[in-house]
Amino acid sequence: MLKAHHFAFLAISATICLGLYTYRPVQNPFNMSKTKHSSQADIQPQVRLEIASINTVDSIPKVQLVAHVSNPSSETPITILRWNSVLDPQAGRLGTISLRNRNGGKALEVPSIMINRKMPPPKEEYIRIAPGGSTSNTITLALATSKLESGGGYEALAEGQFMEVYHADAEEPQRVVPYSCDPVHFSG
Repeated sequence: MLKAHHFAFLAISATICLGLYTYRPVQNPFNMSKTKHSSQADIQPQVRLEIASINTVDSIPKVQLVAHVSNPSSETPITILRWNSVLDPQAGRLGTISLRNRNGGKALEVPSIMINRKMPPPKEEYIRIAPGGSTSNTITLALATSKLESGGGYEALAEGQFMEVYHADAEEPQRVVPYSCDPVHFSG
């Protein structure tokens, strides 16, 4: 005859056995994606600026730059959403480039705007860059000042983020990928 404490022991043993049998560790999907795409997540688009022209003749000085965005990978293509980045057609009016006086570090005011856009982005707002390839965008900055100091030294700097970067043909993007570049120097 089984006593009450035997039933308790059997019940606990059965629970532990069933628990071990049905237990499967839950894998964190975020850890899986980091492992799965770890080499691809290291592919960060590289940004470089160059001065195209400086117009100080008009009443509003304008600085025209070319932003080059390259894919440093030799194997994996990337696709970038160009909104609010140096690749945006409105980049000169979105505050993606900052200008400052090199002598005192004082920022030059560049009027900017904010654009509301309809989601999801249309396909034409994505730019695909082949492995080892690059793309560029011409950016015109109309300054808020009436003139640049003659002979004064200035620099332009791009700092921001790409809202979405897809590696190869991934279905999910890497979001908010920061970028910056070395400043380019010019004179007024």
